[in-house]
Amino acid sequence: MYATQRTSKQPFSVPLILLFAACALLACIPGHRNPTKVFLLVTLSAIAFYVISQTNTGDPIIDLGLGSAILIQVANALDSLYLTDPDTLVNFEQPESGGRITQKPLKERIRWAFYLYTNIRGIGWAHEPAFLHPAPSRSTPIRAFVIRRLFYALLCAAVEFISYVLLASNPALNTPGKVAFSAAPFHWRVMGTLAFGGASSSRIFCVSCVVSAVVVGLGFSTPERWPSLFGSPFQAWSVRQFWSMASDAEKGTSKPTSSPSSNSPLQTLSKLLLVPMAFVFSGILHIGGEWMLLGYPGYGTLTFFCLQGLGVSIEVIAEKVWMRVYVGGAKDSQKSKVDKRADPVRNGSARNGKAINGVNGNGNGKEHTNGFKDHPAQGDPAPALWLRVIGFLWTLTVFSYSVPYMIDPLLAFDMFVDPRFDLGMLVRGR
Repeated sequence: MYATQRTSKQPFSVPLILLFAACALLACIPGHRNPTKVFLLVTLSAIAFYVISQTNTGDPIIDLGLGSAILIQVANALDSLYLTDPDTLVNFEQPESGGRITQKPLKERIRWAFYLYTNIRGIGWAHEPAFLHPAPSRSTPIRAFVIRRLFYALLCAAVEFISYVLLASNPALNTPGKVAFSAAPFHWRVMGTLAFGGASSSRIFCVSCVVSAVVVGLGFSTPERWPSLFGSPFQAWSVRQFWSMASDAEKGTSKPTSSPSSNSPLQTLSKLLLVPMAFVFSGILHIGGEWMLLGYPGYGTLTFFCLQGLGVSIEVIAEKVWMRVYVGGAKDSQKSKVDKRADPVRNGSARNGKAINGVNGNGNGKEHTNGFKDHPAQGDPAPALWLRVIGFLWTLTVFSYSVPYMIDPLLAFDMFVDPRFDLGMLVRGR
């Protein structure tokens, strides 16, 4: 349960947040001595604590996002100062900056840090994700790129408006003073989760489209450096796959596979431990948003990420059982079939020269009896349709149980109470 009013706070300080941003950028500059590293990290931590715990902007949505972003910047500074060796980060877009960056002149190190700090996804760097969503080609006309991105921004605005209407029409969300959406009936949670997810993703993508259109249109960037942020929602057939559409950290474990290495006990154990821990760490970083919003540390977003990690763990266990029990049994059955086909008297297919390929022995490499399609060139199997349907339902269920905990703090401020867009009230003529 959350208080219906936020605690009294000081007005938000723009100069202080600008100082914070400057210190965060300075932390990315390689070659600092230890006293400077300590000073920057302590300064950033002190400013972050004061801004999050003692101030607010007056807008709950901004507070929620800004508080999380501030803590993420502190974590990024910690990584830049102590965890990652800057000499291992290579900018392929600027080959002239090769060599040990820590030994370069200060001017070059500042420029290097600016490019690193403003390139969150690492595009053009050695740490760029191995797989990114489709990006425009280098030959794409700037005018066409700008028009397309602005058109996408308008579509996102329309999706966000429709989502807001659905949120304002949800009885579990539009009741003044209601503070427990996580305890609402399941069908209302499903509808609220879909609408909240649509509004959030469309707003994020809209901002990306507008920013990319502006910087490319003004000549500060080029179209090929702006791949899409998200994949298709039709790819979200598991919790891991959902997160891989927005982040490539989970790409290697987003789909079940029957390779021996992926079924090793050590890799299974690492998935069960490390991946949920990553979600917990993300939840801890997002505590700053609820703290700035409510005036005290909240647990809604942390609960959301913990449940996501639990969902991933269940998927890993289910995948292990599936591959051992079902696929293993199919392989034993296949071995028996191979022995029978080796006898030309008992089976004429061997005389016809048909190759035995795949678990079902169909020889065409299109689909196995274990439900996964075989793509030898890609080396990454994709679930069959019936498995994807089950996966969609599973993913929707996990999010319908976890997202409401993220929404609960917003209900304390009647965030979705808007009679103007409540379809129920309009139908009743109120």
